[in-house]
Amino acid sequence: MGGVFFRRNLATLFALLLAADCCTLWAADTKVSSPSSTGWSVQWQPPQLLNGSPVFFRVKSVTHLKALSGKWLEHDVSFALDTKTKSWNAIAGVPLNVKPGVYTLLLSGITVGGKDVSFQRRVTIRAGKYRSTAITVESKYTAPSQEQLDVINRDKQIKQDTFKQVSADREWA
Repeated sequence: MGGVFFRRNLATLFALLLAADCCTLWAADTKVSSPSSTGWSVQWQPPQLLNGSPVFFRVKSVTHLKALSGKWLEHDVSFALDTKTKSWNAIAGVPLNVKPGVYTLLLSGITVGGKDVSFQRRVTIRAGKYRSTAITVESKYTAPSQEQLDVINRDKQIKQDTFKQVSADREWA
């Protein structure tokens, strides 16, 4: 049961990575901060973020960086350098329970010379409109046994450990 859940989520993650890599065409209304005033350009796709949506960030810096990381909605974000476009790319998400508002993407980089640099970009999140339906489910489907809980917790730990790992090479593109 838990293994199927993990494989399904892993497959979903890979599908998102593939979809994000295919997003090379940026909409005309993509949100950007001007590189001329800050030295940083930050774009995201989709241009209007809603709670519950995935997000693809693309960051360019006038300063040559050897590493870039970020913090988005209390989560660490790993950026990978695209040598063709000289931009740093990352995939993140907006949880369903995030309230509409303005949130900050924190960026931290290390220049080729070893200097720490940072930048902040404010990002607006709007409310998504999702249909819902009330259903009734027997408790045997919503109250797992202790054995099932043990499997769920073990699989949850494996997933958390897996997502904490970052490799130098990206797996997409």
